[in-house]
Amino acid sequence: MLTIDRVAMRYGVLPSTALRVASTFDLKVANTAIAYEIYCKQEANKMTNGARGYKPAPQLSQDTLRTAMERVRNKS
Repeated sequence: MLTIDRVAMRYGVLPSTALRVASTFDLKVANTAIAYEIYCKQEANKMTNGARGYKPAPQLSQDTLRTAMERVRNKS
């Protein structure tokens, strides 16, 4: 449904018209375009945060987090 809506918006037609006229190639292009837009936004966000001095949070395993929580709980 969202892809049909996206194709309809791109071509400036109603979704029912897009559904009747569009091909699978149109749907593939719409999905690829959406994925590329998301990628560009993520890259821009990385650059913006990097320029502000923010670093991404480390990707810790569940075991590492569990061990850290146990250490904190045992200090009380």
